[in-house]
Amino acid sequence: MNINHIVVGFDFSDTAKEALQIALKMANSFDAEVHVVTSLPGHLDAKVLKDAKEFASPRADQLYAKEALLESMESRVRDALNGLENSERLTSVDVMQIRASKAIAEVADMREADLIVVGATGLGAFQRLLLGSTSQRLVHESRWPVFVVKPGFAWPPQRVMCSVDFSDASRNAVELGADIAAQADAGITVMNVVETTPARMLDAFGVRYVDDFAQRREELRELARRDIEAFINKDDRFEKLAWTPLVTDGLIEECIIETASAKADLLCIGSVGRSGFQGMLLGNTAERVLRELPCSMLITKPDDFVLDHA
Repeated sequence: MNINHIVVGFDFSDTAKEALQIALKMANSFDAEVHVVTSLPGHLDAKVLKDAKEFASPRADQLYAKEALLESMESRVRDALNGLENSERLTSVDVMQIRASKAIAEVADMREADLIVVGATGLGAFQRLLLGSTSQRLVHESRWPVFVVKPGFAWPPQRVMCSVDFSDASRNAVELGADIAAQADAGITVMNVVETTPARMLDAFGVRYVDDFAQRREELRELARRDIEAFINKDDRFEKLAWTPLVTDGLIEECIIETASAKADLLCIGSVGRSGFQGMLLGNTAERVLRELPCSMLITKPDDFVLDHA
């Protein structure tokens, strides 16, 4: 998977600065360009700017006129880059006067992004970027991979994990995860969660007794191991990578959080899949994974995902 254009959501918070640093390092590794997008604070909307221009003093008019604000914000972004490693990778700065998620999505579309990078939390319009409605819009509606940088993340990651359900979305997650792991010559773990809760087993297989449950559970785990190997063997990237298959069972989101927390610096996962992953990153499940997972997270979509900015 080629990474040529990286779009970074930036709001001057510490987490945004950390995400920007990671994006610049990634760009250097992949020989890519970085495009920064920021959004004007929500309280400085069009009506406020109009009122300030019509009724305020000349000095206030100078400070709050839209053109001056846009120029000031762009200048502040560029000032924030001073001293950052690989800052020469910065290609453009876009200042938008719309909500944060829409600003990021529009710039990603305009710049033909291959990856969006954001911090886990932010300020102002970016507040709770990946824990509320803003994040849901960004993750659900964008067709680009979204890299959520958690505090303390180091590039390149030494422990990459891909959680797969064998869908097209998880295929993209595996490909991108392998490319990232190759940057550090690191190993990669490919995990599949077998949903073997009693209710699930009863619904799918009519399993009613403890002995039947245990036997069927082990059969499913073995089948999952074979599926992982077949899935990975289709990708030439793994010929030069040390990779480990991992099968867990239980509630999908709980298994992902527990396993990735212990074994990964970066979790790569597809957001639209089948079976138990259907809708995994929609609503409360996404919020829980992103909120509780201490490591950074990269979320991919299938190639035929339809973009919706609404």
